[in-house]
Amino acid sequence: MVGNKRLLLLTNSDFGQANVVLATAHELGLACQDVEIHIASFQDLRGGIEGTSWGPATKRPETAIFETLELTPGPLNSAKGIAILPAVMIPWSPKEFLDIYKETGRVFDEAKPDLTIVEPLFTQGLTYCHYRSGVRWMVLSPNTIKEFAVLLQPKLAALWKYPMQVMFLNRQVRFYANITKYVLFMAGYTLLTDTRLKTTTEILHKEIDPSIALMTMVELGVLKPAPPGLPILVASSPDIDYPFSIVPPQLTLCGPII
Repeated sequence: MVGNKRLLLLTNSDFGQANVVLATAHELGLACQDVEIHIASFQDLRGGIEGTSWGPATKRPETAIFETLELTPGPLNSAKGIAILPAVMIPWSPKEFLDIYKETGRVFDEAKPDLTIVEPLFTQGLTYCHYRSGVRWMVLSPNTIKEFAVLLQPKLAALWKYPMQVMFLNRQVRFYANITKYVLFMAGYTLLTDTRLKTTTEILHKEIDPSIALMTMVELGVLKPAPPGLPILVASSPDIDYPFSIVPPQLTLCGPII
């Protein structure tokens, strides 16, 4: 294995996220004999990161995520859906987040990868790679193209053409565009004022570096454009996704991956 390129894949252990990472690693292992592949995840995936993966953390009562999924359609419940966005991005307590962040750094230092690939709900991995200088990294997402392209569409199409995941509406209605605008504005306000994001950022500033910035999937295109030049692999295809006038050049559409 001397001289081989080292590849580190960081993923949660939940199969909705990990399946795409595992399938990609398997194919790379078959196709590339000169690549040493390392997969870091939580205990449920028999990985080397100590802590609680994203899925189990989201099922805690304080996140209220699964209770929200059972709400009936309607504008009021759209607002309730917006309220859980921070918990979706960070279902961990600030101390848990910090511990997993440090574990991510430990794994990175041990693996010494030439390239690191992160799935977008592994927020600690996104934050670590974005903060640490000199890291070559990219994102591998099981999500749709929309999450990364909607903000770049012409004529402010994000406000009227494409629905958000938390839109609790069961059919197209005449005032749909207005509701979409309100939901987007509520989402932005929630993410700017949420204490979960604030306290997690504070502990990172205290324990890691005052200049470190928390990076979640929101910063990959959901409500903010992704960092320029960050490669993003998307396990989707234009044939099975929404139609888009603009697809960011940093996106590589390589789906479906199963």
